[in-house]
Amino acid sequence: MIPAEARPQNLPPEFRNTLRQALESDYRLFCAFFFHVINGFPLQWNEHHDQIVDALMRVVRRQTLRLVINVPPRYSKTELVVILFIAWCLAKWPPARFIHLSYSDDLALDNSSRVREIILCAEFQALWPLALKKDSDSKKKWYTEQRGGVYAASTGGPVTGFGAGLPRLKKGEFGGAIIYDDPIKPEDAESDVKRALINRRFNSTFKSRRNSNTTPEIMIMQRVHDDDPTGFVLRGGRGDDWEHLCLKALSDEGKPLWPEKHDYDALIEMQKADKYVFSAQYQQNPVPDDGEYFLRDKARWYDKKPQHLNVYGASDYAVTEGGGDFTEHGVFGVDPDDNIYILDWWSGQEKADVWIETQLDMVDEHDPLLWGGETGPIKSSIEPWLERRMRERRSYVALRWVSHSVRNKEGNARSFQALWEQGRVYLPKGEPWALALLEQLTRFPKGRFDDKVDVCSIFARMIAEVWKAHKPKEGARPLNVDGPQPITFKDLERDFGSTENRI
Repeated sequence: MIPAEARPQNLPPEFRNTLRQALESDYRLFCAFFFHVINGFPLQWNEHHDQIVDALMRVVRRQTLRLVINVPPRYSKTELVVILFIAWCLAKWPPARFIHLSYSDDLALDNSSRVREIILCAEFQALWPLALKKDSDSKKKWYTEQRGGVYAASTGGPVTGFGAGLPRLKKGEFGGAIIYDDPIKPEDAESDVKRALINRRFNSTFKSRRNSNTTPEIMIMQRVHDDDPTGFVLRGGRGDDWEHLCLKALSDEGKPLWPEKHDYDALIEMQKADKYVFSAQYQQNPVPDDGEYFLRDKARWYDKKPQHLNVYGASDYAVTEGGGDFTEHGVFGVDPDDNIYILDWWSGQEKADVWIETQLDMVDEHDPLLWGGETGPIKSSIEPWLERRMRERRSYVALRWVSHSVRNKEGNARSFQALWEQGRVYLPKGEPWALALLEQLTRFPKGRFDDKVDVCSIFARMIAEVWKAHKPKEGARPLNVDGPQPITFKDLERDFGSTENRI
């Protein structure tokens, strides 16, 4: 505890003025002093705290307009970037206006309350007699007598009636900021819909709450997905530049970020316990380098295309040209031992006429037995045009539409994952598209794109139906006893019925 005689309210005026000037000029000193005042024990300072403070001071000096900091949980991020920072700024610039947003309304309101606790404590008031307006005594929104203040809310809720920053700034003045602390919950980051909703709000709701185009924005969070808010702003989703401070719990050289909190052995134990959480939230890499759902070391490679393959195709269609998703076509070969060789691939954000022609070019080149796609609205809109063009070109293939679950892509991909885990999937060496496919597979389901994975999923579900139809009867001779015996189209026609889809 700070001795009573050293508390500001008990100091002579001249000492009090000296202390006030020191705290205003050194944010580190302010943090150490008021953390001790409020919590009753010292703040344990570490080198990464200096890096965070240096980045914040670049924002205060207007050298940085947009700042994103990735740091492990429980590494003092909220204390330094939200609670103590807002209190320090209001001490120096009482008209400053802050909007503070977090994934949870309760968390945002609690942080707002903790800022007010600092401002209203006797030590702060002895140095800066900052009065709060009595008619705004709320955790959600409160003002100083100079019309500065804080508005706290969840990133998913309404943000109205308050703007961050000041329209005009005097020389050396700081007018406030929008501060995002964990803008998305880790569980919500797994949902494409919830993740996209929060990311869209950065371009709409949040952006509109700035009182000036030069009002800074500060985001601090641990990574939870390739397309989380950090990934969204860093890839240019907002159309502006963000300074990025990335703090890993364990450096590439094996040095712990905060040895007093987590030494090397403790971090390695955390990694062994849950490598996915460790990679994302502690190493700021949403997916472990060796993969999560599809492990990198399970990939197999081939130099030369084997003979005696049954060939199949599959597609995942994107209906919007230049949109967020890609249309993907894949061609797969299955050998007599049920090993999968990925033979060809095409990817693009093009109009339907382009990818229909490309698909039929691949049909002509590889002569597949079946071509798979997913049922639903896209099938209804695509199938008539695809069949018409097949008749015109005389490029024939039987279309097989498989069911899907839009809410559970991991479940859809389970069949292909089983093949991958068994080491049955082979990629061609030296093909750039094969490396791109491997990268997307190993980042699934936390990668930004999963269209290539969807193609593999469609193929696996389709081939599972083929294998089920051709399962040998008990006591039957294995398929490859006397060499390969490929499945023919007549076999498929017999097993799957009508040939109406074979134009």
